[in-house]
Amino acid sequence: MNKKSIALWNITIIISLVITAFLFYNNYQSYQTTIELWEDFENQEIGTDKILQDKVKKIENDFMKRENYKFVIDDSPTELSNVIAFDGFDPRFAGSSKYIYITAIITSPATHKHKAIVKYRDMEYTVEAGDSIAGGVITSIMEKEVEFSKNGKSYNFYKGLDSLINKNAQ
Repeated sequence: MNKKSIALWNITIIISLVITAFLFYNNYQSYQTTIELWEDFENQEIGTDKILQDKVKKIENDFMKRENYKFVIDDSPTELSNVIAFDGFDPRFAGSSKYIYITAIITSPATHKHKAIVKYRDMEYTVEAGDSIAGGVITSIMEKEVEFSKNGKSYNFYKGLDSLINKNAQ
């Protein structure tokens, strides 16, 4: 045999020894895992699996807690304007908008009673405190803001576009 053949055989033997050692190690780990599982099986009492019972109790408690949650979606997930911003377009004030827009607040000089002109779903309404609109109730009307309550939540609408604009103007 020449030196090339001997070198090739030596490399082949070394590679096969490395692979054999790796496979022995993997088989030994599998054997150890099998022994541990067999010991657990031998030591378990039938019908009294404490770990399983604890898991079942935990899951039942989690389900009981989840039943008490009530989810209320403020913004419809299917409304396209929640995902895409249109330049120069504010969806709150569109013709079929679900939002309330205060166009004016009127104060009677004799009684100092306030009324608001409200735009909702492309219609204008004149409302007073206690009136119902958009599935909620107008709770109060002040000189520059209207307080609106719906589903236990209170919202403040300002005459104009934004409360920050009005706060800066004061």
